[in-house]
Amino acid sequence: MSKLTFKGFLRKYIRNLSYTDTCGLYQLAKEASTNNPRLCEPLFLYALFWNKEDVLLKATKNDKLRQEYTNHLTNNKSEVLMQELISGTSLLPERYNRIYQSYLAIRDKTKSENHTKLLMHNRIIKLQQDKNVTTYRLYKDMKLNHGNLTAFLKHADCQKISLENVRKTLAYLESYPAALSTHAAQPLEPK
Repeated sequence: MSKLTFKGFLRKYIRNLSYTDTCGLYQLAKEASTNNPRLCEPLFLYALFWNKEDVLLKATKNDKLRQEYTNHLTNNKSEVLMQELISGTSLLPERYNRIYQSYLAIRDKTKSENHTKLLMHNRIIKLQQDKNVTTYRLYKDMKLNHGNLTAFLKHADCQKISLENVRKTLAYLESYPAALSTHAAQPLEPK
């Protein structure tokens, strides 16, 4: 699977925001000017990063929006803007910068989830040992795939199990009754 780029993200993002599921700049500019103002900022960035700034300006009939786009275009080129967005030094208004932050959240979602899974992995292993719960008991009771659960527990392979199943496993172990120690299991003898 190829890595998500900001250009690719912008293309998907404007299609999702659009009521007509299109990337046509004339339709999007009309929609942004009339009944879908959420499109204004991503549409500008889309046109900038896809080198369609001239088309966007022609397509934008709303004078105020066209003036905003023109002001931003005179101050920014896509290569410079990308570096500014990455470094957090962009002079664009914050609402434009938030689009880049949304991109980062989606791009890094798997990395973030894997980090969370690893943190839970350590807790799961400790609870499994403390409560004497076998991997067999876990996958049978929870109806999980044996190979995937074993890969996660034994090798910390985060690709083999979903974050949801890791959370369920942790919750199961936290609610599992504590194992009796060998001393507690023996009856007390009278003195």
